[in-house]
Formats: sequence, C-alpha cells, structure tokens
Amino acid sequence: MSDELVIRTFQDAIKEAVADSNTPTLPIKFKGRTFKPPKDQQYVEIVFIPNNPDGLFWGSEKLYQGIFRLILHWPNDDKGIYEPLNVIESVSSYFTKQRKLLYFTTSTWDNGQLWDNDQAWLNDVGFDVFALNIYEEPKLLSDIEAGKETLYPVSMAYRSFRP
Repeated sequence: MSDELVIRTFQDAIKEAVADSNTPTLPIKFKGRTFKPPKDQQYVEIVFIPNNPDGLFWGSEKLYQGIFRLILHWPNDDKGIYEPLNVIESVSSYFTKQRKLLYFTTSTWDNGQLWDNDQAWLNDVGFDVFALNIYEEPKLLSDIEAGKETLYPVSMAYRSFRP
C-alpha cells in the first residue's frame, strides 16, 4: 500500500467535515490541484505529514501513521480572531478522538466513503475496506500572520495498519 489510500480517505473526510460545518461552502485547497483563492480569501488547505516507521508490523500489516494539518486561510479584515477560530473549530470538530474513517477500495461502491465501526462485517461480505483512525483530539496551533492573511493551523494524528 502507498500513502494514496490515506490521502484519499482524509480528502473525502475533509469534504464531509466542511459540508457539516458552520461554513459548508468553504473552498478546499487539495494537494496537486490548481487552486485560485476565492475573492474573500477564506479557504482551508490540506497538508499531509506522514511518519511511517520502518519495520513496524502487526502480523502482516504495516503501520501507517502521521499528521494531517488543516490550515484555515483568513484575511486580516480587522474583525478580530473569533470568527476564524469558530470556523476552524467547526471543521476540525468532525475529527474526534477515536473516529474511524472508512474508505471502500472496491469499485462496487464507486470508492464511496462510509462511517461504520463494523469493519470486520464489511470485509466478511466481500468489501475491501481501508480504515484510518484519528487517535488524538484535533490540536489548534498558534495562528500565523502572513502578509494580508492569518493562518489558523489544526493538526490531527492518524494511524492505520494495512497489508
């Protein structure tokens, strides 16, 4: 397995997180995609920081772990810090500790994502399911002023075992 499944799973999850947040139309900047910031300069960016240790297995499954960082870009609009903090908190609250993100790797379900804690049942009925576990609460890091905008980063630690 490559990190592709990890990234696909998280990208689908961030779409769901934004859709369920208090700003459901917030644009998302995905890695490797052309992106033009919106006129209001408000969007979220995904950063993938893998930390896969060498030689760490559970049976035949390798450990994949690391951090996903969401960075909220917000213009310095002289309205204070509260609105952007509420936005990034609303989006990141989707990734609670112990949240299991499941991603179907079979084309049967069009690679659709499903939130379900019964992965064994899904595997038993013939679906190949990739599970990604969020194992810490999202952590808001210090905001960063960068020219005409301020960045609000949040980190989420993930872990998965996969053959």
